[in-house]
Order: sequence, then structure tokens, then C-alpha cells
Amino acid sequence: MLHDRLEQWAQNYKAEGEMLGLEKGIEKGIEKGFHDGLVNAVSHQVQLRFGAVPAAVLEQLAQASESQLHAYLAGILSASSLEALFGPTQGMR
Repeated sequence: MLHDRLEQWAQNYKAEGEMLGLEKGIEKGIEKGFHDGLVNAVSHQVQLRFGAVPAAVLEQLAQASESQLHAYLAGILSASSLEALFGPTQGMR
């Protein structure tokens, strides 16, 4: 009887842990998807405005925060060059 009760608690605990892990995984996946979408939007706008996107810029975008990506999206409207938008980046040209 006690053994059955302990077994049930263990199963419940395991199920709760799996559910919590699943929820956290979904949350992280949504965040990554949103970030990747912003990166794609910025790189597409850069390509339309300035031509081919250098690998150094793609790397900078991949590492940028959400707020920085939003700043790039806004800045592309007034930037006169890649350097004006992203600053001096190694291997830009």
C-alpha cells in the first residue's frame, strides 16, 4: 500500500517535471523563432537597401538583442551605408 502510494507520487512528480520542461522548451522555441524572424527581416531590408549582406553583418545580427534588432529595423530607413547602420564591423567589405 505504501509502496503503491510512493510509486504514484513518483509518477506524478515525473509527469509534472516533464510538463514543466515541455513548457520551458516551448517558451524558448517561441523566443528563438521570434528572434530569427527579426534577424531575417533586418537582413532582408539590408539586402534591399544595400545589396548583398556581408557575413560579418549576418553574424552581428545573429548575436543582437531584440531591442538592437528593432533599432536596426528603424535605422535602416535613414542609414546612408552599412557602416552607418552597424558601425565598423570586421570583414564588412
